Amino acid sequence: MSGEKNIAGLLGTAMDKLGGMVNVNTVVGQPIMAGELLIVPISRVSMGFVAGGGEYTAKQQEDPAFGGGSGGGMSVNPVGFLASSGGNLRYIPVNGQEPLDKLVDMTPDLLDKLEKTLKSCRNNKMEQDDELTEVADDS
Repeated sequence: MSGEKNIAGLLGTAMDKLGGMVNVNTVVGQPIMAGELLIVPISRVSMGFVAGGGEYTAKQQEDPAFGGGSGGGMSVNPVGFLASSGGNLRYIPVNGQEPLDKLVDMTPDLLDKLEKTLKSCRNNKMEQDDELTEVADDS
């Protein structure tokens, strides 16, 4: 029973130390202003822990001795940035992103370009229709 308490203490200590290094500002970084542009860094945080130990007794010893250890690791990787300017918000990924993720990120820009193209085509068609109407009226 005392071994369980010791392992819990070891693991708790490791988690407290690593947890003290990570907060929400590690994942969503502090905003940076660059003129009219607001930039917010976004990161991925991964953590892992391990703990183990055992109780050892000698023939003349009533209370068992405990031996154990614990460890942990943390990885912080930047994944992209949120950029805001003029009321527009855009996610800018860091290189190495999956193709599908890149497509999703590009979708708003593609929709804007498609909308502009369709408007331009409608305007051109309306101008052509107006020219045909003028030619027909002149005849």
